[in-house]
Amino acid sequence: MTAQTQPTTTYPFAARDGIDPDPGYATARATRAPVPVFLGEGRWAWLATTMADVRTVHTDPRFSRAAAVEAAGAPTAGLSPPAGSLLALDPPEHTRLRSLVSGAFSARRMAALRPRIAARAQALLDVCAQDDPADLVAGYTRPLSTGVIGALLGIPEADHDRFFVWAQAFLSTAPGSAPEVGRARGELAGYFGELLGRRAARPQDDLLSDLAAQDASPRELVPLAMAILIAGHETTSNHLASSLMLLLSDPAAATALRGDPVKVGHAVEELLRAISLGSVGGFPRVATSTVDLSGVTVEAGDLVIPALNAANRDPAAFDAPDELRFDRFAATPPSHLAFGTGPHFCLGAALARIELAEGITAVLDRHPRAEPAEADLVWSRGSLVRGLRTLPVRLGPATTSPTAETGKENPCTAP
Repeated sequence: MTAQTQPTTTYPFAARDGIDPDPGYATARATRAPVPVFLGEGRWAWLATTMADVRTVHTDPRFSRAAAVEAAGAPTAGLSPPAGSLLALDPPEHTRLRSLVSGAFSARRMAALRPRIAARAQALLDVCAQDDPADLVAGYTRPLSTGVIGALLGIPEADHDRFFVWAQAFLSTAPGSAPEVGRARGELAGYFGELLGRRAARPQDDLLSDLAAQDASPRELVPLAMAILIAGHETTSNHLASSLMLLLSDPAAATALRGDPVKVGHAVEELLRAISLGSVGGFPRVATSTVDLSGVTVEAGDLVIPALNAANRDPAAFDAPDELRFDRFAATPPSHLAFGTGPHFCLGAALARIELAEGITAVLDRHPRAEPAEADLVWSRGSLVRGLRTLPVRLGPATTSPTAETGKENPCTAP
């Protein structure tokens, strides 16, 4: 680090509501090169914000995620995944563990789940339709994503509600939350350790049974199951809620998508690009040798944070990147980095796309007059994943008859 590269910006940026990334990312991206940022307690990192630089950091083997986790201190601990998890490993160890579950998340297998996901969405809306307004976070997006990933793993439905509490603690970045995070990780690890033991003794038709049959230790399998659950639950739930908020606030866009699954698929890709889901840009890496990034010399041992949310708004990669254009990817393959790229490309990308498409389709097609019930929405703070706490919606009349059982407690009731 030279006098010319001394950090002048503190990172992470301040907590922010809504779907847009902090303006600090655009300021950094305007330099078209990584910029140094101050992390606190004498620590600093390079913040990569352009599409080209972020892709390089994700794909160049000279950038190590494992080394970043090992080097994590107090200022960087909230930016990195837990040590030992799949997200914290480099190839070849990462490749070996990922291969244990990659087949279960193939596009073909996920496509086979589409009818079940669509049916679950309809069943949840049956219950939500009993209230006006209905909270689509508590009663729809959260139980939809939890139910899908829970069924895939083979987790008893009676335990699904516990995952929200664990996930909130697991992902907390609030000051002083370290003990709570530690407890949540310990409880979740204990839960999965017990469940994997049961599946080893009495296999069932689920992913946990497949994992229990692998030639791997519980020390490897438990963090893997935890990562699948947390990633498959929180991210999709929050993204679906934000997507519905945007679409229901734009009747013309909702009308254009209604009844057209192809257009919905294109819209999903644009929503994935535009919605800034993470409270930080991405998990950091450490350079294992000297690397040139857009004219900046990154020395061995330097920490680099690849900001996916900034890359997805890069004007060099997307025309009018701050505009929502639901047909942006109608004629070209999606080129966003919502799921990352390289060795750590999201395992559940195919599943997430299906959940988002079916979750949006069910609401738009069944409730053509649905609209947000409140203009001022409350966003979560102090978490790695940004999202709405509630989404009160007036669903209006349904185009299909409800099939839900009555007399049950309604999780959709808005506060």
